[in-house]
Amino acid sequence: MAWGCVSYHGVCELVIVDSTLKSTDYIDILDHNLLDSVENMFGDVMIPFIFQYHNAPVYIARNVQTLLDEHDAQVI
Repeated sequence: MAWGCVSYHGVCELVIVDSTLKSTDYIDILDHNLLDSVENMFGDVMIPFIFQYHNAPVYIARNVQTLLDEHDAQVI
């Protein structure tokens, strides 16, 4: 499986996932790839952004939602 993100302003690095994805693994991916990419695209100021994903259990886990809420991400 692979994870990546795309925006009008650019793309992030593609992450290859070799094992079953757990919510803690997904948080690491978001923290080290999505949030870093948003910061690189928009600078030091974290602006609210829209994040789209499907409703796989790992994506909607409470700890994942908490991380996204902490960074003002709107989720669709």
